[in-house]
Amino acid sequence: MYTSIDALTYNNILLVYPDPLGMSVNVTCIAMIGGVNYSQSVILHTPSSPPNNVRGFILNATSIKVNWTNTSETNGYVIEYVTGGVTRNLVSTREYEIALTDLSPMSTYTISVYSYINLPSVNSAVTVLRFDVPSPVTSLSVSNVSTTSITVNWTIPSSDNYVTCYTISYTPSCLQLSSVNEMVSVAPHQSTTTYSYTLIGLYSGMNYTITVRAGNVLGGSELSMISVQTEQTKAIIPSGWPSSIQVVQVNSTANKFTWNEVNCSQRNGLITGYIVIISNSNITYNLTNTERYIILNDLVFSKKYNISVAAVNSVGRGPFSDPISVGIGIVPGPVGSLSSIMDTTWAVISWSVPSYIPQNYPIITYELSSVNETVSVASHQSIATYSYTLIGLYSGMNYTITVRAGNALGGSELSMINVQTEAIIPSGWPSSIQVVQVNSTANKFTWNEVNCSQRNGLITGYIVIISNSNITYNLTSTERYIILNDLVFGTEYNISVAAVNSVGRGPFSDPILVGIGIVPGPVGSLSSIMDTTWAVISWSVPSYIPQDYPIITYEAGYYVISSGVLCILLTVSVIIYINYFIRKKSSYATNKQTKSDDNIPMQVCEPYEIHKKRLNEENEEMTTFRIQKFENDETTVLQKILQDTIDTEEL
Repeated sequence: MYTSIDALTYNNILLVYPDPLGMSVNVTCIAMIGGVNYSQSVILHTPSSPPNNVRGFILNATSIKVNWTNTSETNGYVIEYVTGGVTRNLVSTREYEIALTDLSPMSTYTISVYSYINLPSVNSAVTVLRFDVPSPVTSLSVSNVSTTSITVNWTIPSSDNYVTCYTISYTPSCLQLSSVNEMVSVAPHQSTTTYSYTLIGLYSGMNYTITVRAGNVLGGSELSMISVQTEQTKAIIPSGWPSSIQVVQVNSTANKFTWNEVNCSQRNGLITGYIVIISNSNITYNLTNTERYIILNDLVFSKKYNISVAAVNSVGRGPFSDPISVGIGIVPGPVGSLSSIMDTTWAVISWSVPSYIPQNYPIITYELSSVNETVSVASHQSIATYSYTLIGLYSGMNYTITVRAGNALGGSELSMINVQTEAIIPSGWPSSIQVVQVNSTANKFTWNEVNCSQRNGLITGYIVIISNSNITYNLTSTERYIILNDLVFGTEYNISVAAVNSVGRGPFSDPILVGIGIVPGPVGSLSSIMDTTWAVISWSVPSYIPQDYPIITYEAGYYVISSGVLCILLTVSVIIYINYFIRKKSSYATNKQTKSDDNIPMQVCEPYEIHKKRLNEENEEMTTFRIQKFENDETTVLQKILQDTIDTEEL
């Protein structure tokens, strides 16, 4: 191939198109001067092979890092990354890794790396990376089930998923016990296709619901039914015993013994029955039952007995409870025929005397309990039905009333009735009325509920009056907000709200005066660039700015939440400050932490080998400074380098 250059200039540029690719090219330049040829040659070399082991690592919400190894001589590398069939960019480097920025989350990138000496390699090493949260794990199963441990197995997401951790959650069937989350960090691009993790310290004989979620810096995968497994550890005999043994007299000849279940963490398997020992100096009963009670007809009234209960599961009997001493037929039975007559602020409660009253221990009082009070009503042996009036109740309110008969030796079982006072119109009004601008044409009015003691019944809706000297709106809503689109911007309105229940409307709140569209809308496009001790925060101006009230300042603030995530709040106002809620360095702190020591928060995982420590919520101080708004700025950038005040670990 020949190329002729007619211009008599120096430093000409010659484009070389090697054909075929991957072959070295010999370029010879011949100059003809006075009929004499002068020539100079150069060989353009190409690498013998492309790089190896190209891998991608997600750094943050818009960046990934790509690295590789090389097996032949090279002067540098060209990286091509493509998404959606469109080449996004070509970059070059002489290093063995590069950071690709300004990427689109929730996309799949095909990354090709070419090496070059003078010419690029004919082939490239390719990797595919889903710039997204991982796909769910599959094929969840368990193995090696013992009395206190379970091994959980699963298949990892597809090879183009970037996974840096797995969160394993296991929830016991016992409602008194909390779910437990365990997180395990893994090397990205691990070669194995399956993963196993052993849960230890479990309760014996307990059912567990186990979930596994794959995660990376962008978040955690979705849970699906295939990611859920319910399993039970092996049972052993119960380690606890039934509690709260009680005796309730059924009638003049029968007594019912009841008890509470064994603590669920001590059952060690499904409880299938109970063994009850009832004894005194004359006799011993050894009884069994599958329910949490037993009824006996042949106990001697006015005698005392020792009672102890043990639980039984599929493995065997657990320990007996400590014996309690009870007297048979010594306290009265429960009262009967509870009824009520209700008004707006009072209730008449009526009941009949118990069907069983010990012969030598007559009833002397009735104990009546409600939310507000406990009263005693003297007993008269000639009266069969009693009544008592509770006063000072709240209108439209639900109450639970209990009545207990008592003699000199104790009280009967509680009898209960649920009642509701009659409703009247609300006596209170909604509070804390606020206006929030939704967009350039809509405003949202919100308010708090009426104080519960002043609702006087179930609140079913609200009436809102919005007015000024030109117009009045009378509106209704069943929610604690209302959205209006036709208010005039730059105009002030009086706003008042009243609550409505089944009886009628309550009083209106004191009107508040608000200006519509006088303050700007929220800022947009918040983004950040983070380092170990500083952060650059950028945002775009609001989409709505009042014509006669330009923005003069921006107010920003940030706080650190318990999971170690830096949250930044940005608002716009006329007079503003930037509030930094800064954690003061503890006087006993000795080790300074850098980014590479961060701990991984639950379900939002940092890249491999990045960990975050949990932050203490104590010792906070506040620093303020101001950002001035410059005219015609489309984007404002805030940069504050924190030096002596804030430690690295607290960002």
